[in-house]
Amino acid sequence: MLEFIKPIWSNLSICKDRILSAYSRDGKSWIRDSGIRIDVSRTPEFCEDMVYGCWVGEDGTGYRMIYQGSKFNDGIWSSSLIERRSVDGLNWCAGQPTGVQSSSHPLCMRRVQSPTLCNINESYILYFSGTDANGVTRILAAEQNSGGAWTVCNDPMLIPEQFLSREDQKITGLMDPSVVATGDGRWRMYLSASLNGSSFLHIIVSALSGDGRCWFPDPGVRVANNFNGRKETANNPTVVRLGSGYRMWFRGSDIMPLNSHIYFADSMDGLEWEVKGLALKLRRWHPYERHGIGFPFVLKKHDDTLRMYYTAYWGNWRCGETVKNYESSYLSRNTNVRNGVG
Repeated sequence: MLEFIKPIWSNLSICKDRILSAYSRDGKSWIRDSGIRIDVSRTPEFCEDMVYGCWVGEDGTGYRMIYQGSKFNDGIWSSSLIERRSVDGLNWCAGQPTGVQSSSHPLCMRRVQSPTLCNINESYILYFSGTDANGVTRILAAEQNSGGAWTVCNDPMLIPEQFLSREDQKITGLMDPSVVATGDGRWRMYLSASLNGSSFLHIIVSALSGDGRCWFPDPGVRVANNFNGRKETANNPTVVRLGSGYRMWFRGSDIMPLNSHIYFADSMDGLEWEVKGLALKLRRWHPYERHGIGFPFVLKKHDDTLRMYYTAYWGNWRCGETVKNYESSYLSRNTNVRNGVG
């Protein structure tokens, strides 16, 4: 009997990340949509223990989403990029694999994450972050062949070594690309950068391109990890042009990934950003937001309203093993995950 219960209990201790949504007219005040946009599933046909990090686009036939789905088997995580369609942006059809997955290329043997699809000069490029067998995370891309299949490009779009590092802040990983047109025929990519090999210390940086394939880092930092008194992280950026300027939404926290909220910042030139405050605050009593929220993606719709798709971190009520693991990570830094932000 115990042998039967053990794998079930182990599965319960994994936070079940789901994709939720909210809508807004000004990008500052958000109203949560009811229900779940993409839920976890475990069926013989399709298995996802965690879903997060999505991109959404709108066209004449409805909406298209690409997101990361991860599954946990025999103590090993594997991930893939999944595509779904929707008529209204709220109810989504069954997922279809894109073919981009961990183990599909040496540069992403361990993980694929945070897709964003861009139409650049009439050519679609699927950007994402990929982690290799050594744990190095870079910005990668995939292109679609005539048959519709996505193939990972052999050369990365951006690598950590391209970014200048200070003596006390060495950029060791790049992830979470968000691409926006600058209005002069170029594109700017905003991305998370991990510091000093840490899984917790992140900042937001950017790079510029004229063709979507050759990217050149912008100098400096867009949002630092110590913004507004926060200590640990600023990451998962999503950027939209609003009026004559730009607005960014991102995850921020003293404790990553638990107890995180979604903040917003404004910029006139896309380089100098002012953090304005909270866009979406974690609701601890919410059935799907008990541990944190992050990975926002904001879609500016044809009617100029905004919809944010975001990831909510959830487990069972105590999620004992998960909290225990993160708590152990912070003991050496005199931090208790149960006393986080908010």
